[in-house]
Amino acid sequence: MFRTILGWIAPFLILGGGVAAFMAMGSQPPPPRTTNEATTAIAVSTVAASREPSVFQIDFDGVVVPLREVTLSAEVAGRIVKKTADCRSGEFVEKGKLLLEIDTRDYELEVRRLKQELKQAVLSIEEIDEEIKQNERSVELAKRQVELAHREVVRQNNLKSDRVVTEADYERALRDELSADSNLNTLQGQRRVLAKRRIRLNEAETLTATMLERSQLDLGRTNIVAPVSGIVVEEMVEAESFVSKGTPLVTIEDTSAAEVRVSLQMDDVSRIWSDSRRR
Repeated sequence: MFRTILGWIAPFLILGGGVAAFMAMGSQPPPPRTTNEATTAIAVSTVAASREPSVFQIDFDGVVVPLREVTLSAEVAGRIVKKTADCRSGEFVEKGKLLLEIDTRDYELEVRRLKQELKQAVLSIEEIDEEIKQNERSVELAKRQVELAHREVVRQNNLKSDRVVTEADYERALRDELSADSNLNTLQGQRRVLAKRRIRLNEAETLTATMLERSQLDLGRTNIVAPVSGIVVEEMVEAESFVSKGTPLVTIEDTSAAEVRVSLQMDDVSRIWSDSRRR
């Protein structure tokens, strides 16, 4: 009976002791309240936003190759009489620098021969012009002679009607008129022939002048010069060698511009593409 009563009373005793202990400890004072101090305004300036230039850099390995490679070939046939020190592999040459020289004697002789032919053609044209002038004067005289002969025939015919001259005199006047007409026709035919000869001589002069120009070009082609500034990478001939038209002589790499060949990953390509689109 006592245990039953103690079992009911014990919880209340414990609860009461806890309340008494809490009351004995007392309540905690509230924390002090903080007050925000007034802040002082700071003066600032505003500007419009703009994109700053940026440098996009990717490091990679590549191969530098020349933009173009020029191979010089012989434009005329002949013996190489001179090879300069610049025409060596690895040498840098400036544009217009002499590299090789082909024997010029045959081409110089051809130029002199054609110059003489051109002079002869000019003299022939001058001669034919003089003949044409003489023919023109002869034609004028022949026309006058025909006119006189015709007038003589008319006069003889009138005299014959009056029985002053004989029939033989009249026929002689007719023969003179026919002879004058024949002479005029001959001279006029010569004028046409002379005109055609002059056309042929003009064509011959033009042809000779063209051949002379070609020979002068061939003479100039005996000097092989660098067409560009660059590095000699290959030399195919030596001095005293005979070369034909079209024979390769030397190869030069143009150094005025170059290409860089590289291998890029897809992510690098994407970055470059994105950066280029933003720009």
